[in-house]
Amino acid sequence: MGKRLAIVIGVAAACIAALGAQTATAAKPKPQEQHISLLFAQTATKGTMKPIAGTPRFNLKLYGVNPQVVWFSDRPARQSGQIPVRGFARSWAGFGFLDDPPNAALTLLHADNRHDTVIVKLGKPHFKPNKHLVRYSARRLDAATGDLSYLNSDVDPRVRRHFRAPSLFIDDATGRVVNGCLIQPFTVCISPRANLSGADLHQANLTGADLSGADLSGANLNFANLSGADLPGTDLSGADLRRANLFKADLRAADLTGADLSGTHFCRTTMPDGSINNRHCGDPVV
Repeated sequence: MGKRLAIVIGVAAACIAALGAQTATAAKPKPQEQHISLLFAQTATKGTMKPIAGTPRFNLKLYGVNPQVVWFSDRPARQSGQIPVRGFARSWAGFGFLDDPPNAALTLLHADNRHDTVIVKLGKPHFKPNKHLVRYSARRLDAATGDLSYLNSDVDPRVRRHFRAPSLFIDDATGRVVNGCLIQPFTVCISPRANLSGADLHQANLTGADLSGADLSGANLNFANLSGADLPGTDLSGADLRRANLFKADLRAADLTGADLSGTHFCRTTMPDGSINNRHCGDPVV
């Protein structure tokens, strides 16, 4: 009887343990992820579009550009924001445009209906802040695709070389959204807990973000604001944390192996060994 009772108790204990494991698993839901299409809009006071001799390409120059590039997404995750022009130009590869050049619609406010809309494929932008000038290499396309296809009925074969009040709508970007946070340069979010290995999050505002246990190995967090962020157990191995702001961040048990910490701001930061780092509190906050 005693032996049988011991077996029953053992089986019950095993069942309880299994149930506990299932409950623990259920209590930690998987991150909600989706991919959305993004559109960027850039405006200027005037511009030129001149052929490059011996090639099918053009030099597209926008003068007096707005200091911010506006971005927005379509359903189901409607989001929007702004990126400084300099940051947008520097993030060209981070948006996937270096490997897959985007399509764009150049629309002109003060042009006649026969010369006010063209579709182009854009090369990497070059920004000259002292002149408020952005230059693109562009190749004209016959038709628009994706989110710009609604403009096809308005597309013209050409625009005049000099024009005023141009707007450039840049398409073909896909954004990854994790728990409602758009994972891209200059993003602003608070809880993107997920596998973010290799993600480009430079100059992202992750103030107070819950990144505990996240995989940020090899991620670009250059100049990112991680003040007050929860990072216990986070994999930051090989991450670029140059000039990142880790004021009051919690790095307990985080893996910083091979991370670039050049100029990283540690002040009242809980380090991987549990100690509080106050050595850099006199440094300027990023």
